[in-house]
Amino acid sequence: MKISRINFNREVLIKQHTLLCSTPVIKNKVFEKSMVLITRHSTFGSTGIILNAPMDLSLQVTDMQVDNNKIPLCFGGPDDNLLSFLVSIPSMPDGIRTSTYWSRNRNDLKTLMNFIASENIYLKAYKGSLSWMPGELEDEIKNGQWWATNEYDSDHLFEIQDESWSNTARKISGHFAPLIDADIPVFDN
Repeated sequence: MKISRINFNREVLIKQHTLLCSTPVIKNKVFEKSMVLITRHSTFGSTGIILNAPMDLSLQVTDMQVDNNKIPLCFGGPDDNLLSFLVSIPSMPDGIRTSTYWSRNRNDLKTLMNFIASENIYLKAYKGSLSWMPGELEDEIKNGQWWATNEYDSDHLFEIQDESWSNTARKISGHFAPLIDADIPVFDN
């Protein structure tokens, strides 16, 4: 019997703002069906936050003008307990492109919020993050644990829903898209 093998290109240039989508063969169940935004990438390693792990909590803020003085709080990852913030100004009809900012500094967030004179700002807080030592993330991608892309619409980073993982996985998984919703065991060889 002949076995057909599909060579999948896992060579994506990882950089700040790369979007990761866990594959069915991810080894750590904490990251099962996770979407991760890379917030830092350098020769010292990588940091990211899980986008699709909302918590039924919000962060109370009194020193910033936000709706109801509350910011939605999400689980960012198990690697630390630090708070970080993701701020996005959506694309405007007049052609201004989306701008997305990530910070762990609350004073930077206050300055940014005071500087932006827009009523239409998305803001989320994340508790924790993910971190990789130099070369670890690239190895995990080569081993098929993550699909990665730099081609996505950043307007949708704050519109993550339950079906976002499967929709994103279908778009960036290439030939593996039919396996996304399959109820079969997947083994990493």
